Amino acid sequence: MALPKLLIRFLPPAILLLSGGLFYSAYQQIQLTERQAYQESKRNLQIAEEIVDSQLNSAISKLYMLANVQGQQAIYELGQAILDKHIAYTDIMLVARDGSGYLSINDRKHHPMPNADLSWLAVNQLTQPFWLSSIYQTHAGRWAFALKYQNDQHKDSDIWVQFDLQFTASRLESLKTLSNGYLFIVEEKSGLVVIHPDSTRIGTRSVSYQSGVADRVAKGESAGQHEYYYKSQFKVTEFDLNEQTGWVYVSGTDRQEILAASYQFTLAGIVLLVLVLSGTARSYLLSQLNQELKMLSTQRDLNGFKQALKSLFDRFVYHQGLAFCIYDSHHHQFQSLDYHGNLLNVIQDKGLAAKLRRRPIRFLTPSSADKVARAQKLTRRHYVIPLSGSESLLGVIYLQTTLPLPYTLLCTIQRYCEVSLCNLFLEQKLKSKDVMTQLDNKLTIREKINEHLTLPHAYFALLDIDHFKHINDVHGHQCGDKVIIQTAQLMERCFPKPGTISLARYGGEEFCILFTANNEHDAYDQCELLRQRIEQSPLLIKEQSVPYTVSIGITQIRDSQHITIGRADKALYQAKGLGRNQVVLNTFK
Repeated sequence: MALPKLLIRFLPPAILLLSGGLFYSAYQQIQLTERQAYQESKRNLQIAEEIVDSQLNSAISKLYMLANVQGQQAIYELGQAILDKHIAYTDIMLVARDGSGYLSINDRKHHPMPNADLSWLAVNQLTQPFWLSSIYQTHAGRWAFALKYQNDQHKDSDIWVQFDLQFTASRLESLKTLSNGYLFIVEEKSGLVVIHPDSTRIGTRSVSYQSGVADRVAKGESAGQHEYYYKSQFKVTEFDLNEQTGWVYVSGTDRQEILAASYQFTLAGIVLLVLVLSGTARSYLLSQLNQELKMLSTQRDLNGFKQALKSLFDRFVYHQGLAFCIYDSHHHQFQSLDYHGNLLNVIQDKGLAAKLRRRPIRFLTPSSADKVARAQKLTRRHYVIPLSGSESLLGVIYLQTTLPLPYTLLCTIQRYCEVSLCNLFLEQKLKSKDVMTQLDNKLTIREKINEHLTLPHAYFALLDIDHFKHINDVHGHQCGDKVIIQTAQLMERCFPKPGTISLARYGGEEFCILFTANNEHDAYDQCELLRQRIEQSPLLIKEQSVPYTVSIGITQIRDSQHITIGRADKALYQAKGLGRNQVVLNTFK
């Protein structure tokens, strides 16, 4: 199937392109919504100005009618009829020009003037008979503004039509930009709110107007777009100065609402981008993990393997300590490594090794720790990571950590460690073992003699198969090989570990034994037993018995491996000189 190959090649760029397309669509949607917001704000300003202008024009016509009525009673009747028909007017007043008070058509009583320093703006610049007041608070506590008519027919008084601002605001509350926008009106000179969706704001100073719009109007701008920051929100507005009323109309919305129009595109783009970044991060982690795991396979000894393993866990997981143990399947011994790479016995437990090999990775508490963990003095929660080969347990990793770790990561490390450790053991075996007999080779036995030079009661024996060339010439090389293999097997039976340090094939028909004995007599007796077993164990091949014997030279190890091997070789030479099939102990100092 080509699907995995296609996914690996085309899925990441496809997701990246789709993410880019979604972000571009989100940007275009933001631009479109922002243009729509400005257009709706501008239209709302026009509608609001038309509503206010229509109210003023209607009031002007009513003032003309009142000015042309003769007699106070007729003014009362006409004024009351106008008030009954138009709820936008709270009162029609006959205001004395000397400022002494006014006569209310609504209740037909005299009242003092409103407690406000009113400013007036001519509504009609040509004849200037009509004037619009600044906003003020009535005796009833409601905010209002007035339109007055100065007529020469009424020399002592002017006629005022008083407008209720809350009613006017209710006419404009449906004018919203987008879904949650707003429209408010401010007096240019005073900065007081004339109309606002929140009626409690009427008559207060507008902070929004002072956030840049007032400065632009003061500089001569009569209309424009403006952005400002208010109550943790960015505002997008259109403003327009109505010179006839001296009011500044402001309409807009929060930028957050504009951005909300693109949330679906943005969210989808972010999700896809997160997928791309997650894939990139995963690829980076896998690349770094592979580099660290590769370091395991380049190690040539167990100490280097342990250091590379510690470096791997230090880099990729948080932990409080690591313990690495090797399992010797021949002696069923768990062994740890000291700082110098020397193997130290921990415990001997064949059953535990069998259980660990069958079990997966586990996360245990100190109370449920196994024998090896307790011997290693692990006091925290820890992972037990067994490393198994094809036939037996290779080792085990104990990783102390407080919190659980990704199981997949641990499994990956486990599998790679198993392969690397198998390769390391195989390489060491090829370097240290004889291929035919699986005994130690010449190089290994020399190293072990050097390692045990100071060991008391350690002895070294050289063994040579008597007349081996004759066996090859008479019975063939295949028979000679079987003689070598049988000799190795008999050596392993007569010199079992741990008393035996090393059994080696020194080369050709020569073998070596590095072992411990109580004294020289004990060393001699052990080798004599081997000689007798070999003499009594002829090789059976094709129903034919092929008897053979060996000669053995023994010496106690001392000084150096060269001197030790030389002394054993002299003893072997002496055994051959005495007629072969003998054991000779070199006792010369």
